[in-house]
Amino acid sequence: MTFNVVKFVKELTTLSPKPWLVVGKGPSTDFISRLDPRDYHVLTLNHACLVIHPTLAHFVDVEAFHP
Repeated sequence: MTFNVVKFVKELTTLSPKPWLVVGKGPSTDFISRLDPRDYHVLTLNHACLVIHPTLAHFVDVEAFHP
């Protein structure tokens, strides 16, 4: 069985209609403290999952997953 991210995102957004917040390195990480993460579905890039609990996490390389 394969995991279809596009289908997952569409179904989740339909079931729980909230905007998506994409958090990565730099300014987006600093901006988190001004928001209530419960108001968003959160997609993190690489190490940002250590800063905020994501709905979905994406890792570009294995070093970000296993530092």
